[in-house]
Amino acid sequence: MSGSGDLESFKTLRILRKRLDYESKHSVFGYQQAINHAIGFLFLGSGSLTFCNSKESIAYIYISIFPIFSSNPNDNDKFLQPLRHLYILSCISKVLETRDIETKKVVKTNIKIIYKDKKEEYFDTPANVIIKIN
Repeated sequence: MSGSGDLESFKTLRILRKRLDYESKHSVFGYQQAINHAIGFLFLGSGSLTFCNSKESIAYIYISIFPIFSSNPNDNDKFLQPLRHLYILSCISKVLETRDIETKKVVKTNIKIIYKDKKEEYFDTPANVIIKIN
């Protein structure tokens, strides 16, 4: 789901965020922070990045979304805020760029991608192709 930009998920997150604004009578900074983090993961790299599934990457993601959120922007007692950005170490690109090996220029070419489930996709690439990684 990361980097997919899925609109249904985005709509759900927006509804949750608006509901917090209107219905809550206490501090919602931590909840807002969690929802904004989720939106950031959903549109990771403007759709050109996704998360790797290695053990180290999962550890980076877990540390960055550690379940203790701040009660206000100045609260650094519970969790060191720069650790929230460790997720970037688990990002991988899902952009396929075709280049001429001698001139290093981007070239137009035909590409056939065969997925694990035997599904095939054909592309006539103008420059870059964003591959859907499941």
